Amino acid sequence: MADRSAGVSAPATRTAMSATPPFVALPTAPGLARGHVRATLASWGLGELTDTAELIASEMTANTVKVSAPRKQPAMYLSSASACLPTETY
Repeated sequence: MADRSAGVSAPATRTAMSATPPFVALPTAPGLARGHVRATLASWGLGELTDTAELIASEMTANTVKVSAPRKQPAMYLSSASACLPTETY
């Protein structure tokens, strides 16, 4: 019986990473979120996700700022632990 795995490479593994930047609920927070996402994804080697992730992070951060009390500290969380890129703001 022939070995069917010959010539098939194993899937790449990636170490799970996460990042949570400090923000204050100000109108500048969405821009800071975009910059954080851009830099974080570049350092993780996931630059191909930058445009979409920046848009999502910016919108989520803007919405969080709208409902937060002034000067409160909303949080954004990025994780590379799965095949998708979980992004949370709260």
